[in-house]
Amino acid sequence: MLKIKTSNSISSWLLYMALCSCSVVLSSGQPAIAQTEPLKLRWQFTQGEVYEVELKQKSTTSSEANNRRITNDQEVDVWLEWEIDIVEPTQTRMTWKYKRIRSRSSSVSIRTQERTSESPIPTVIEFDTVEDRPSDSTSAALHRSAMQFIDQPFRVTMSNQGEVTGVSIPEETLESLRKMPGTMRIRSLMTEEGIKDVFGRTAILLPTDPMEPGHTWKESRSFEIPLGTIAQDTTYEFVGNQPDSPAGHQLIRATSHSAFRASGDDGSPQLEIKSQSSNGEIWFDSDQGRVASALISAEMQTVSPYRDTEIKGSMSTQISLRAYLKRGQTLSGEETKSR
Repeated sequence: MLKIKTSNSISSWLLYMALCSCSVVLSSGQPAIAQTEPLKLRWQFTQGEVYEVELKQKSTTSSEANNRRITNDQEVDVWLEWEIDIVEPTQTRMTWKYKRIRSRSSSVSIRTQERTSESPIPTVIEFDTVEDRPSDSTSAALHRSAMQFIDQPFRVTMSNQGEVTGVSIPEETLESLRKMPGTMRIRSLMTEEGIKDVFGRTAILLPTDPMEPGHTWKESRSFEIPLGTIAQDTTYEFVGNQPDSPAGHQLIRATSHSAFRASGDDGSPQLEIKSQSSNGEIWFDSDQGRVASALISAEMQTVSPYRDTEIKGSMSTQISLRAYLKRGQTLSGEETKSR
């Protein structure tokens, strides 16, 4: 089955998605106040705060070749805990941990030219780290892999502009991750520089100068997949506070476009992106200095010639995030914040 954004191991997917989730923290608001002057957005945290972050992803992927189509529906829920360790004038040091991982995957393979009234029986794989080990061997293996993440500390340093400047992982954590099934393909991610690179791809880097509604800025990044390199260009637009949104909540819209570059003439399929769409809405709380919420949707259609046939692939995914302050309280003017 052809996948575009993640490797075939659950470890790489969980790592990537959890790093994505590190950009989102919810906060409460008040009645909307219209923006009257340019606004400078910056991340702000309070030392000692602890957040619980919930990430939910629903995705459908399919591949079709030689009159056979394989479809996979997946739901993954990840709960993380953030703890703000040290707040400095220009950056924040934090520790985050996986607290719970729950996954359910359903796959179906059918002949596209066969006519039958019978529905194919799906192959279901599911586990939850707060429950006992699953009965089937595949689910049990993934359960063991996921358990390696639970309560392992990842220490991250982020600038007030949103740039990830450092990731520190205890050697015992790295050693556990390296031993996980399937991680040979993503060994480069099991390093501090590799995780820093992935985290940097998913964080929101804010502009240096104050913004007015309509201001746009761009980011260009690239990342490796088994077939080559995906180059992604993202355009952000600052929309600002809306009449029906809480005070301080500023809307940022994001759209992305990806291009594929093959890794070389090694017999690998040459991937062609036929169509794509990727957009999101990010609400940044300018009063609290953090993202308030985010919703991301993406679709992609691909074709990959292989031997005497071609593989048609498709992907659709939606990611939502929710979080709340678990311990600590932001008291304006009474506690130290990064500026």
